[in-house]
Amino acid sequence: MANATDQLNARRSAMLLRCQRGREDRRRIDFLRAERARSSAVAAEISASEQRDAHNALRAARLEEAHEAIRGRVVDLDALNLLTTLEQDLQKEEVALEGALTEAHENLREAELVLTDAATVLRLEVKATHRRERLAGEMLAAWRRATEAAAEAEREDQAADKWSAA
Repeated sequence: MANATDQLNARRSAMLLRCQRGREDRRRIDFLRAERARSSAVAAEISASEQRDAHNALRAARLEEAHEAIRGRVVDLDALNLLTTLEQDLQKEEVALEGALTEAHENLREAELVLTDAATVLRLEVKATHRRERLAGEMLAAWRRATEAAAEAEREDQAADKWSAA
């Protein structure tokens, strides 16, 4: 009876180990996805920063050009209004680009938090898998010991039966 119980426990332990390995594999996939999302967030942040910097350079050049065109001259009100409109439009674009950069920073921060959480969960799953592997090994060893003990007891019973029969 103990042999059958130990065998069932060993099988159960092996099945639980397979399930645990599956969970660990899923956590690894989650970690890789989080790592990929973080990389995408970094790329988006770099892109937003580059766009903002390019806009600032273009803005400075366009405003300098517009100011040079009217500097030292008598200009009409339409030209001044056009210059003011240009400055306002460029400023609106800058605000939009700053907002995109802020959003990219926020997305990166969230992606890093998700990555940290995924790494923690993966680390816990790896620990659990190692514990299960150890437990499965112990259960298998116990089953083998029980099988050997049962076989030894049976041999002793057979030897005793032969001795008493002789």
